Amino acid sequence: VGFDEANVLAPALAQQRQARLRMAALAPMTLLLTLAVSALLLRVAREQAALAASRALLRATLDATGEGVLVVGADDRVLHVNRSLRQLWQLPDGTGEGSPHAQLLDLGARLLADPQAFDALRRQIETSGDMALALLPCADGRKFECHTRAVQLEGKPLRLWTVRDVTELQRGREQLEQRVEERTQALK
Repeated sequence: VGFDEANVLAPALAQQRQARLRMAALAPMTLLLTLAVSALLLRVAREQAALAASRALLRATLDATGEGVLVVGADDRVLHVNRSLRQLWQLPDGTGEGSPHAQLLDLGARLLADPQAFDALRRQIETSGDMALALLPCADGRKFECHTRAVQLEGKPLRLWTVRDVTELQRGREQLEQRVEERTQALK
């Protein structure tokens, strides 16, 4: 019995040709897909670097301001505390982003002449959602001006607190008022 080698090998050769054709078609598509994924990854990396640079600039800007800044998220967790607020309120190093905001405000309130009044004011403001401006006398004689208001960021509610030391401004105002009073009395 003789075998016709060409007929026996024909199906295998046909499969081999089809495999080569498939490889010839798949290789460029694989290369294109790899290039597309690489381009997307590069784009994402660039966007993340730009976002990180933008965040760093924002943090540096907030840290450079003379006012203490506290940003609280919708979940009542601290999103940011700047350097000025850390110094004004003498906050411990571990306290900040991710902490419950009430804990941070309580740490600041311990410096005030009347911490309970500040706590009551804070609760009233946060319950009503109002904006507030308050003068907060400290136990050591300093005076802080505290401003808070609700803001929206991409549809999410945040609360922004700013605190600044107005002790010298208050002293100057009181001295000016005293001089005006003295001059008024002298003219009578």
